[in-house]
Amino acid sequence: MGGRDVMLVMFGRPDNARGDGFFFTMLDAFAYLAATQGLDKKPLEYSAGDKFSLSYLLTVYSENKTPEFIRHRCEQWEKKRR
Repeated sequence: MGGRDVMLVMFGRPDNARGDGFFFTMLDAFAYLAATQGLDKKPLEYSAGDKFSLSYLLTVYSENKTPEFIRHRCEQWEKKRR
């Protein structure tokens, strides 16, 4: 942002289909961050009327954060969702 490095962190909910999801990044050509449910390995099957939802939180920080900080932030988000 504004020519400065930033730290992006994407959190997935453990109760999403197949858990947190599978994350991947791409840095060549442009920066890309994505989460999938591993549909390339095994499709998700639903019947008519079934409900489907996924929840993710994307945070942006102007400096690097410690793993402990990130873990705490994720725990805060999960508590709010209960």
